[in-house]
Amino acid sequence: MLLAVLLGVSVFQSNRLHTADSSFFGNFDRFSQGLVAGNIIAHDEGVADPLWNLGFVTVNGNGERSDNIWNTWRGFVQNNAVESVSLSPYASQYGIQGVIFLELHKLFGSDITGLQLFNSIAFSLVITLLAFLFTRAYDWRFGVVFFLVMITSPWVVSFARNLYWVPFTWFLPAVFATLAYLSKSTLSRALCLFGVGAAVFLKSLAGYEYLSNVTLFACSVFVIAPFFRQRDRRHGSNFALGCLAFVACVLGFICALLVHAGMRGDTIAQGLVNILEQDVKRRTYGDPSHFDPILRESLTVAITDVIAMYWRTWVTPVIVGVPAMGLNIASIFVLFGLLYSLAKKQAIGIKVLAVLVVYFLASISWFVAAKAHSWVHTQLNYVLWYFGFIQALAYGVVSSAILFGRAFLAWRRNLSLGGKRVLTGCAVAALLVLLGVAQAVRVDHFDKKIDARIAESLGSVEVGNGFKVLFFKDRNAMLVNASCSDFKPSAKVMLHAYPDDPQAPVSNLDFSWKKRDISTPLFSKYSGSCMANLPRIDFRFKALDVGQYELNDEQQIKILWQGRADVDTTRYVREVTALNYTDSNWENGISRTAPAFFTQNTFVNRQSLAIGDLLKMGNAEPRTIGRIAYSEDYINVYFDGDLFDPKLSGFPNKLEILPK
Repeated sequence: MLLAVLLGVSVFQSNRLHTADSSFFGNFDRFSQGLVAGNIIAHDEGVADPLWNLGFVTVNGNGERSDNIWNTWRGFVQNNAVESVSLSPYASQYGIQGVIFLELHKLFGSDITGLQLFNSIAFSLVITLLAFLFTRAYDWRFGVVFFLVMITSPWVVSFARNLYWVPFTWFLPAVFATLAYLSKSTLSRALCLFGVGAAVFLKSLAGYEYLSNVTLFACSVFVIAPFFRQRDRRHGSNFALGCLAFVACVLGFICALLVHAGMRGDTIAQGLVNILEQDVKRRTYGDPSHFDPILRESLTVAITDVIAMYWRTWVTPVIVGVPAMGLNIASIFVLFGLLYSLAKKQAIGIKVLAVLVVYFLASISWFVAAKAHSWVHTQLNYVLWYFGFIQALAYGVVSSAILFGRAFLAWRRNLSLGGKRVLTGCAVAALLVLLGVAQAVRVDHFDKKIDARIAESLGSVEVGNGFKVLFFKDRNAMLVNASCSDFKPSAKVMLHAYPDDPQAPVSNLDFSWKKRDISTPLFSKYSGSCMANLPRIDFRFKALDVGQYELNDEQQIKILWQGRADVDTTRYVREVTALNYTDSNWENGISRTAPAFFTQNTFVNRQSLAIGDLLKMGNAEPRTIGRIAYSEDYINVYFDGDLFDPKLSGFPNKLEILPK
């Protein structure tokens, strides 16, 4: 178990197995982590809210909504340049994670990475223990499959260390529930059921997201395990124990809700009303006419459309090496396995059917209970499939493969020598055809994906040695060379970005090719090319230096090739919109304290806004941009003069960029 825990920590903390794309892993939901970072900064600066434990901070007018605010703040601290810090509390939950990580920060002085390590260790311990318990409650095969899926899922690995989501709390109730099922004495079962309630209480204090999945996943063991354990097929007592576990989950949730309600209103009753009206209805089945137009579609969409979207539109592999289409292939394969096993009266068929049905219901429960939340947060909620269903599907694939393999070997034993040779030849040929088809499908999927990505590019610049940089509407860019015959992947890649602001320093973004390489499958039309996702450039830039170099034994630089390209100063848009955000410092994306607005940091917005530009806001006189501050996710644009009217200039009003 210790080795499994250590493996889990290395994977969850640093993506050791390259389970997730490096950019996906490194940038995953840094927005939410900003709530934890903001709370720590507010405490260190003495501006914390005594009631709330999470929030965004604005430092020296920089109000970026991501954990990168930590680096911004640390830079000001080191230069003794912190002038102002303000906090916008986050009231949608109690925020126990804010308390936990603040105390860890006080004890160890940890930065974001150090705090994430605590999460990785806790998550690895919980997952490893749960996998071990599943080997006892179900069978060793399911326990192993469960653990392997968790460390090879891009979604699970990317969530694992997140300071806001603290995902070890998602699976902790299931640990206590499984212990309760395996316990023999009444006292130990009672203690474990108390643990279930306490774990759900902890999870609810850290946020109500995915609570239906957490609860049903924890209680599933009482339904599934009797199909695996012949001696425990006391369905009545198991059902009763499962009901008690469910009650424990509900009580844990209610206790946390009452604590939170006491913070949200003058009375607990008023707090409950505020939570219902302001949070619950917006995420579930509220009246669309009472909410922002952006949310109305999510409140009217059909549940079946939500589930279908999450089944059909994966943007990552399901697990390492298994693309999205693998879901359908695996489902068909398991269906044939089920039909065969049931026809042969094999016990494994009932086991597979049990885990598939129960964990499918557990996994889709949040899609149903919080369909509006799921329709909006597609950058997050694919992880819900890993509340048992993907593990159950993988278990079904392995079990069906073993079943078919045994049947094949038994049939082969009854054949003559010549028949065996023919059969072996046919089997090898069929396997080669299957592998060929799978590779062809993979290549077709990859080629279409790259074709679509290249077609989306807004422009490109030649940077030398056959390479060009493609720019995209989002904040990303790609380095591409159609022929890699003279390319040396082991050499370091030089990337220097020259800001449009002459006062700003040149940004050194050199990187290792293998960490950003887009690997091409065999037989792809791109197999002879080199492609890599470039590090993000968060500011408006006018030129790029790109090349490759090596360091010799004396650490001297040897330039292999180098090129420079001026970037077209095309204005990609003539209108921008302030972000739809309101708190104590901002209203509709307009600052309450300075003549400024902020918007999303994308390539289009970045290259279209420049110091000295004239912006016309509604019927007001045009204003000249005096300063622009760039953060990882946002662009803050500052002007001289009076404050703007948020109702006239803020979201959803268009701000016109006038030609010079």
